[in-house]
Amino acid sequence: MKNINRQTHIFIFELVIAIAFFALASSICVQFFVKAHSLSKETNDINISMNLATGYVEEFLNDPTIYQVNQEYIHYYDKNWKDCHKKNSTYSIKIYCSDKDSIETIHVRVYHYHKKIYSITSDQYIKEDNHES
Repeated sequence: MKNINRQTHIFIFELVIAIAFFALASSICVQFFVKAHSLSKETNDINISMNLATGYVEEFLNDPTIYQVNQEYIHYYDKNWKDCHKKNSTYSIKIYCSDKDSIETIHVRVYHYHKKIYSITSDQYIKEDNHES
């Protein structure tokens, strides 16, 4: 009877160790999946940010008069990158144009709440029309 009782205790002890090992392995796997999901979300945000910011720069390069110099423009987007009002926004894109010595510069910065996730700057030479009549 004592031998059977001892074997039962050893079996239960081995079972507890196996369960603890699988629980530990599972928690590590869950952490990897959470980190992978987080990186995937960040990558998606950066890709969308790049596309939108590049689009604003292309608009500016095609028509430099689209934005007034020394004025900031802000576009707001919700968590799904749809246009929205400021109070519902998750992302914002700030556009600022400056002008110095016939070179106009556009600065486009993309924010997730208040954290900058992407920025791009582009310059364009503006030919001055000096027509003498």
